[in-house]
Amino acid sequence: MTVPETVPQPAASDDPATAPGGGTVRVVTVAYNPGEELDRFLTSLRTATRREVRTVIADNGEDHDVVEAAARAHGARVVGTGPTGAMGAGRTSRLLT
Repeated sequence: MTVPETVPQPAASDDPATAPGGGTVRVVTVAYNPGEELDRFLTSLRTATRREVRTVIADNGEDHDVVEAAARAHGARVVGTGPTGAMGAGRTSRLLT
C-alpha cells in the first residue's frame, strides 16, 4: 500500500461553511441542574464544526448558576421553564422568539 507524502486538502468549495447547505448550526438542549458536562457539551459543539453555532438552553432545573455561567462562556441563550415548571414549558416558552 502506498501512502501519499502529503495529506490532500479539501478544495475551497468543500468547506462546509461556504458549501451549499452550509451556514449556521442551531442547537437546542435541555438542562436540569447540570454539572461540568454542560460546559464540555457546549465546547464540543464549537470544535465539531467550522460553522457558526447558535445554542439555546432550556433550563428546567432549580440551580440556574451553572447554566447561566456556561451560557455566558459559550454565547448561548437561556430560556426558563416558565410559571408552570413543566418539562415542556422551557422548550416552548420562548424558543422561537
